Amino acid sequence: PLSNEAYARIQYMQPIPDESGRLVINELRGVLYIYDEAANTLDAFLDIRDAGIGFDDSMFPNETGLAGFAFHPQFAQPGRPGYGKFYTAFSASSDSGVANYLDDNSENHESVIREWTATDAGSSVFSGTSREIFRIGQFAQNHNIGTLAFNYAASPGDSDYGMLFASLGDGGAANDPNQNGQSLATPMSSIIRIDPLNYERGTSYAIPQDNPFVGQLGAAPEIWAYGLRHPQHFSFDSDGVMYIADIGQNQIEEINIGIRG
Repeated sequence: PLSNEAYARIQYMQPIPDESGRLVINELRGVLYIYDEAANTLDAFLDIRDAGIGFDDSMFPNETGLAGFAFHPQFAQPGRPGYGKFYTAFSASSDSGVANYLDDNSENHESVIREWTATDAGSSVFSGTSREIFRIGQFAQNHNIGTLAFNYAASPGDSDYGMLFASLGDGGAANDPNQNGQSLATPMSSIIRIDPLNYERGTSYAIPQDNPFVGQLGAAPEIWAYGLRHPQHFSFDSDGVMYIADIGQNQIEEINIGIRG
């Protein structure tokens, strides 16, 4: 209850990849802010509560809401496919869309990744379009989607360049009742890796063909690393190494190096 009544529930603060020094801050209640250090201004860049996309924060104070965001490495490069594009991970009501996975096991809510395309990448207030690219059912209110990230250490031509990574928990409750942590059938309890731009007709994203379980019968091809429990947070070092903060069972917390597979 105390955290629910907090003035703000801030999760991340990250720079926009445009060398402007502007910082983006997400508030779990549904707002992305831009802080411009040079001008000493704070603007509400995007309030997804007003976007009509099924955003649902009724499960507070658990791990729901506007959980993560990531800006495409080409965000500030006019004429490139990723210009103006950024991504948000958030909780949505189960009746607001059809899930890619576990649509029939979404009693509590669904976790969603949505792509936004800003008309002007230099603006401090969003104006543009958006589309949903991924959705998964959540049977409980905790252990949901967490971080979104691009590997900014990757250069054009590298296999990781422009690939969107996201972390998913085991779905919640306690003791991983559906045994998602050791299953490849769905992307739960894993780090997923998708190509948000080079999708084919009729799909919302493409599967990178060097993902480790592509072509394996019964395995979700989005999975990049599995065997986790609730990798709520992860980040890339400047050399491209992934570090994962995994919430284990019985109050065991881990920091793991992310390894493909």
